[in-house]
Amino acid sequence: MKENAQINIGSYDNVIPGFVNYDLSPNLLLSHVYPLVEALSKVGLVDARRLETIQSFRAVKDHMKWGRIIDRVPHPTGSLDVVYASHFLEHIDREDALNLLKDIHRALRSGGVVRIVVPDLEHLTREYVTALAEDESNDPPANYYLKRLEVIDNAHYRRPMMRLRTALLVAFGLHGMRHRWMWDWRSMRAAMIEAGFNSPRRCQNAGSSVPSLRQAETATPMGEHSLYVEAVR
Repeated sequence: MKENAQINIGSYDNVIPGFVNYDLSPNLLLSHVYPLVEALSKVGLVDARRLETIQSFRAVKDHMKWGRIIDRVPHPTGSLDVVYASHFLEHIDREDALNLLKDIHRALRSGGVVRIVVPDLEHLTREYVTALAEDESNDPPANYYLKRLEVIDNAHYRRPMMRLRTALLVAFGLHGMRHRWMWDWRSMRAAMIEAGFNSPRRCQNAGSSVPSLRQAETATPMGEHSLYVEAVR
């Protein structure tokens, strides 16, 4: 396998050894100026939670690459063996996601593998409908459901540091941390077929045909609310 022939799109701080780990998070940029961030935290301009997050990026920043990968993969045609994107596609518009899947198909060699992980809209919706029938608490199921969908801003995202982070993300073409589209198995399967993949299959966590991805998902499972789909070029 060629060096740098495996990429991880939207890695956040979950880097995979042997992969080029791309991310657009401002936390990655801030990790490179950590002394400044630490100084700002001492005067209350960076809260403890954000500081801890930036520290986690600082620990892995040398294994990451800043990259605006929204609708195109910055690699030559047929040059990649594996493309992995976990909880990234829901943060971009459906049209951009379709274009990205098509470009992943272009960049993969014959026999190359793409693995996509996104929140499972069907699972979340079934959970909501079940809660409607069973829940008798004072906390309406809709409150939890909308929080899980993450399609609207809440108080957390209106905090000063989150506003700054959102502004930086928007400047690079993303829409903050909010979800721009939600996927279920049928819609993801249709999108991957449209992108050129013949037989996408639904998988379980740590059920990849790629050993390094099985290890990565075992170490950092995304839970039953996630949809796992894999296809071969």
